[in-house]
Amino acid sequence: MHMDPLMPALVGIVFVILVLAVLLVQDVAIIPMLMAIGYFAGDSPSTTTLITQLLAGAGIIGLLGFVATKEHTPLPIGKWLGDDKELQVLGAFAVAFGLAFLTGIAGLSAALGAFVGGVVVGASRETEWIHESLYSFHVFLLAAFFVSIAMIALSLLVTQSGPTPYAAGETHPPRKRRNTTAI
Repeated sequence: MHMDPLMPALVGIVFVILVLAVLLVQDVAIIPMLMAIGYFAGDSPSTTTLITQLLAGAGIIGLLGFVATKEHTPLPIGKWLGDDKELQVLGAFAVAFGLAFLTGIAGLSAALGAFVGGVVVGASRETEWIHESLYSFHVFLLAAFFVSIAMIALSLLVTQSGPTPYAAGETHPPRKRRNTTAI
């Protein structure tokens, strides 16, 4: 049996797509799980808050379904932005931060709103060029992400390791001093 030489590459691409799909579903599914954990722990929200969260969640699912079924999603503010690249960047940030704000007000995670805003902006035809224009932001934010993770890990290490046997600032045990007093 003759195997196509591109088959291993295609299998690898399909695997990567499936892994990314699972990670995205996990990111979206964690929000209702955290809400359920809080509810079971005795932190029961009011009826108004619960209805607001359910409506916002249904709206997010509907928006994600709309984006998934369309080849290109038009931005709601796309016609006002025109061909001005700076306004398009500002509009993309407005969509992401606006959805983050709305989900935060609804009692959901602001990160979920920003994620959905990024999906909407990424699926729109008006912002296809934005990837190249925002590459420097990408590099900066990626570096800031890893620095913040390192700082969190370091702070946890320092706070949970307990006191050190040496005085503050010393990296080695104190030296024994010789008795220099005369007999």
